[in-house]
Amino acid sequence: MQSFALTIKKAGVLKPVSDELLQSMKVPKRLLLGPGPSNLSERVIKAISNPLLGHMHLETFKMMDDIKVGLQYAFQTNNRLTLAISATGHSGMEASLANLLEPTDTILIIKAGLWGERAQEIAKRIGARVTVTLEEFEAAIIKYKPAVVFLTHSESSTGLKQPLIGFGDVVRRRKLFLRKTKSPVFYWDMEELGNYWNCFSEPVRRYHHTISATLVYGLREGLAQLAEEGLEASWNRHKLAAKKLQEGLKARKLEFFVKEPENRLNTITAIVVPPGVDPQLVTRRMMKK
Repeated sequence: MQSFALTIKKAGVLKPVSDELLQSMKVPKRLLLGPGPSNLSERVIKAISNPLLGHMHLETFKMMDDIKVGLQYAFQTNNRLTLAISATGHSGMEASLANLLEPTDTILIIKAGLWGERAQEIAKRIGARVTVTLEEFEAAIIKYKPAVVFLTHSESSTGLKQPLIGFGDVVRRRKLFLRKTKSPVFYWDMEELGNYWNCFSEPVRRYHHTISATLVYGLREGLAQLAEEGLEASWNRHKLAAKKLQEGLKARKLEFFVKEPENRLNTITAIVVPPGVDPQLVTRRMMKK
């Protein structure tokens, strides 16, 4: 293989590397104020700089178990199928729908922004029948008889908080979900992922994918920080920060995208760009200043 590579190089076939790649990487320090990603705490930064471990090492499994406990605390659930997806939030949504939906199933989507639109596209690609509605919820359940209901609690594209009280009771009464076939996607198959994350207490944890050790370290420590602060303390801190920000924006006569304060997220505040103002120029100025 080495002699073959040398022969190609002598023949002038190999593409040369750019000078930019050979220079040291420079990452600016930024205060991240969007819906994600967000800045890391010093504790998490320190954690992800630890030496790498393998994806099947016992120490990695122990940290994955810690993550499960931390996620169950964060979401206040006893569901044994609690795990972290090695991917983006988009992928988590796709994993959920791929495991719940079968071709020709009906899904009812309550759309209030980008995430409802993305769920609609994902469901169509799976082969489901998609119904998007603003009708009264239980009436829509009775009318369309969906196998799955999709509702976004935190619509980060608009800053909207969708209250969930009552929705779960309606869904449980209707007993919507009963899957008959195996998940069509291996990577998102919750039976396979659940085994890897030890959700079913099976005797052997099988290889599923090569999980990133550094992300495991970071998530584990982030959840530990949350547990140390306490959920209610964290909620109140974000609520107070959002209140102060919104009071300051209101004093500057800026208009909120979500009119009702009780329907605004505490983690994202969306404002309406005033007429005649270029939002791209505002963003660039904020980056510079």
